[in-house]
Amino acid sequence: YEVAISLFQQMLMEGVKPDKVVFVTILSACASPVALPEGKRIHAHIRASGFESAVTVGTALVSMYGKCGSLEGARMTFNTMPERNVVSWNAMIGAYAQHGQGKRALQLFQQMQLEGGIPDNVTYLSILSACASLAATAEGSEIHGGIVNRGFELDVTVGNALVNMYGKCGNLDGARRVFDDMHSHDVASWTALISAYGENGYTKEALELFWQMQQEGVKPDHTTFAIILSVCSLAGLVDEGRHYFVSMSIDHGIIPMAEHYRCMIDLFGQSGQLDQAKDLVNSMPLQPDAML
Repeated sequence: YEVAISLFQQMLMEGVKPDKVVFVTILSACASPVALPEGKRIHAHIRASGFESAVTVGTALVSMYGKCGSLEGARMTFNTMPERNVVSWNAMIGAYAQHGQGKRALQLFQQMQLEGGIPDNVTYLSILSACASLAATAEGSEIHGGIVNRGFELDVTVGNALVNMYGKCGNLDGARRVFDDMHSHDVASWTALISAYGENGYTKEALELFWQMQQEGVKPDHTTFAIILSVCSLAGLVDEGRHYFVSMSIDHGIIPMAEHYRCMIDLFGQSGQLDQAKDLVNSMPLQPDAML
């Protein structure tokens, strides 16, 4: 980010005028709240250069503001765009979904369709995430129908998002049905289904799915183990949690991260094994954070 900004400033100092491609590229480098001031300065250059009305530049601005956490800036830019494409809609819907504004994401998704916009797989990933955050079962099921009508149910990432959405809504039948109908599964598919069962109190089924996943040759990743350890923590399964925690590194070569330690410390703490929790904190190769 800093290198890109420095090169952009050097370019301006040498009298070279940026074109649309340069502006889109430099805006993509501004992708966190700390970069918002620079993003705003670049926006001013864009306005002065007359490129603000270009759909690619406007979309890049919406995306930049969204990633920097300025939903107001993103929406203001979006509203003033003379032309929008599906990427523009995705940038704004995604910004709302990523920042916990699920209702606004759903409202904008409806507006998109009323204005004749046609969702793509990226649109569906964002809007399903919004439904999951709201546990909006009815809206999620309706969106599922649109996904089937447009043939996107064959996309494994969309299928995974559907499994996750139904799981977060507590609809295990829906989650399982989508999973079983998928033509292929990756590690995220299995993890989403395991999470659906585990978060809804079906501990045995979640652990059985974890075993089945490995039997089918799919290797668990960091996220899968975080879910499994969380399942053990919620159910108070100390021995099982300890087994999976050790197995991570020994059997799968996965180095535990803060979230895995957090689950184990919660598990030990809830079961009254405070000495075990303290020993684990002291043995951590990571710097204990405030959440531990």
